[in-house]
Amino acid sequence: RWLSTACLVVPILLSLAWLLFIRRFDRAHPEPMWLVAVTFLLGAASTLPAATAEEVLAGSSKWLDPHLASFGGQALAFPLSFAVFTIVVGCVEEGAKRAGAQFAIRRPEFDEPIDGIVYGIISSLGFAAAENIRYFAIGRMSAPLVIARCFMSVPAHMFFGALWGYALGSKLVEPKTRRWAWFLLAASCHGLFDALLSTDGGGIFALILNLALASAFV
Repeated sequence: RWLSTACLVVPILLSLAWLLFIRRFDRAHPEPMWLVAVTFLLGAASTLPAATAEEVLAGSSKWLDPHLASFGGQALAFPLSFAVFTIVVGCVEEGAKRAGAQFAIRRPEFDEPIDGIVYGIISSLGFAAAENIRYFAIGRMSAPLVIARCFMSVPAHMFFGALWGYALGSKLVEPKTRRWAWFLLAASCHGLFDALLSTDGGGIFALILNLALASAFV
């Protein structure tokens, strides 16, 4: 019983801890907590259509199944793995997270360029929390899994969301901002991250990618 409770509570606490960190970047004009909470919940809810879309795509062809694309972690299959993860996982999940932030960007509170990054990250943290509940339940919440999800996957989701979120906020002051280009960049980074993790010996490169995105974010 305690393990089941932990699988539900710990992922939410992890995302909330990162959320408190992110809100430190928005001190001048902090976003209302009710809108933060709604965006977080919408981001969490977006895991459902994302999972459905991924299953449909993966089931439509073996060439679109992320579990098969790496050919058991072979480095030679990395180009295929990168393409499949970008299309099936990157585009789908970043699109779902972007939909989770849609309500916030339609609100009058969305009035500063930094708000795009903030709400992009909030939706991503909600998505990561819901995703981690499933991962922790399947993996019995082992210590390596908790560490990997906390310090690798959750920050990665944040930084992917910050990329397309940056474009949303930039649109307020630069109407010509190509939001689709930033979205494709986020989806590609997401696909690259997952492809590296699925390739033997690629974990260290996934960590380097995470650190590069963290530097860009700061």
